[in-house]
Order: sequence, then structure tokens, then C-alpha cells
Amino acid sequence: MRILLVMDSGKEYEIVDDNSSVEEFLSNLRTDLGVLKNGLLRYPTKRDVYFNPTHLSSIEVIED
Repeated sequence: MRILLVMDSGKEYEIVDDNSSVEEFLSNLRTDLGVLKNGLLRYPTKRDVYFNPTHLSSIEVIED
């Protein structure tokens, strides 16, 4: 799975994880009540990516 995260600032982060699905990734962004988490989340890839889900502008799934 490859996901391109676009932040509201325009900064882009590419997440590559072959061990999880897009649905799993998206579920990690929300609380049990379905609200976006407001705080830094760490996502380990080739380099650690830290981001706040409330500042996401869009998420693009990149098909190989």
C-alpha cells in the first residue's frame, strides 16, 4: 500500500506499508467515537513520519 498524505500546508508525505490496508490506516486516524485524533501520530516507514490528522487536506491511494 502506498498513500500520499497532503497536509493543509501543502507538505506531502508518502507512506509505504505492505503489511496493512488502507482501511486499517484510516481507522488509526480516528478515535473510538469516529473523531479525528488531535495530536501527533507516528508512522514508521523508511523514515519516521509524524503528523497530526486534523491537518490533513487529502489522502491519495497510489496504485502500483
